[in-house]
Amino acid sequence: MSKDLQGYQVGNDALLRAKDCAVRCAIGQSTWWKWVADGVAPAPIRIGQRFTAWRASDVGAFIEKAASGAFGAGVA
Repeated sequence: MSKDLQGYQVGNDALLRAKDCAVRCAIGQSTWWKWVADGVAPAPIRIGQRFTAWRASDVGAFIEKAASGAFGAGVA
């Protein structure tokens, strides 16, 4: 997890920045943002104007779904 986000949580769920999500998915940040814009990846949580993050559980569920082939070719 990014050094600046250590300790940030929503309930019991850690928050991840785009860089962390991309690393977990083994993709580039631009691909992550494209998937978000296309509605493939989970929607982010906006906290203020300059802070966007994702729940770790949402990203984990997305990875599991992508690994099962639910999105077809090109996402996994």
